[in-house]
Amino acid sequence: MTINLSSYSFEEWLDFIFYHPNDSSEWHFEDKWAYKCDSHLLIDYMTKLFMSSDKLLIKEYTPEDIDQGFWFITGTNGFMWALLDDDVQFEIRKRCIDSIKYLFSDLFSKYEIGTSGYMWWDSVFSYCTFKNKSIFSELEIFKAIFQTIKEIFVQNSEVSKKSSEHGIKHILNIAKSLDNKIVKNLILKEIERSGIKP
Repeated sequence: MTINLSSYSFEEWLDFIFYHPNDSSEWHFEDKWAYKCDSHLLIDYMTKLFMSSDKLLIKEYTPEDIDQGFWFITGTNGFMWALLDDDVQFEIRKRCIDSIKYLFSDLFSKYEIGTSGYMWWDSVFSYCTFKNKSIFSELEIFKAIFQTIKEIFVQNSEVSKKSSEHGIKHILNIAKSLDNKIVKNLILKEIERSGIKP
């Protein structure tokens, strides 16, 4: 049975992600947690979460569950695919991407919750796909994400810096294997201009 998250309140949605005390760290691969959800709702809820993650999560969930939840959000069965759904207005999706910088400044940089922050961009670039789209086929989305990575990199935080560098390294590896030379060159130029050394 597929869970219809489109009928969930924001608080119920948070529990779906972060309240799994009796489940394994890979709970989201189990059939009982299969879901469907409207992209508009996912973008709205993710933006709210990223904007206020520390206030919403720290007192309500364990560090382990928070870490597992963010591994889920960016993973193969997670929610980041909604960023590629052009049924949602681009500016709304861009606002969601922009809000990720607060996730780093207010949560990942301040609290010990595991490895999901460090691996955030690696996971996003590896698993964010929708239909026949990827971040590397949707250049406006790529540019918005890259801008956010640059803003996170200059935050006064070792976690933010290391995650950004790791993400850039992953982008570089993927870009080198792209067949589309125009896209490849654009990405390589963005990396060079950023001053972030992977």
